Amino acid sequence: MLVEGSTGRGPLPLIKVESRAKINARYYINKVLKRYLEKEIPKKYDVHREVVFVHHDNATSYTAAATQEYLRSIEVRTRIRFIKNDYIPVKGCDVAPMDFYGFGHLKQKMFGRLARTIDGACKIAKQIWSRISIDQIKNVYAS
Repeated sequence: MLVEGSTGRGPLPLIKVESRAKINARYYINKVLKRYLEKEIPKKYDVHREVVFVHHDNATSYTAAATQEYLRSIEVRTRIRFIKNDYIPVKGCDVAPMDFYGFGHLKQKMFGRLARTIDGACKIAKQIWSRISIDQIKNVYAS
């Protein structure tokens, strides 16, 4: 499994989920959120982090108390905001860019590309994902 994310300034690197990993709040915080919120987003939004708004769905690892506590601490330290649990929108093609664009785009571009191993498939996916242009992402957010 891969985790994908994007910003108005380009895609964030794909993160490979370890095989047999239990995706709970601790895993999500330590392997995904810390990388994205403390490393990757600050690279793209050096001084303008207050414009960053984290949107994720209502999976239990995302809405867990530990995750919400971590996100509140990030908001205080970095000014990166997030959608509070009560306001996470229901899934729909008009509210979740990763659902209606990201995964579909990646699957479409991977079609016909053969990989012999899981690591090979992840490598192909990372190459494709890193080539998404800022204009493509802006079009997704605009739509």
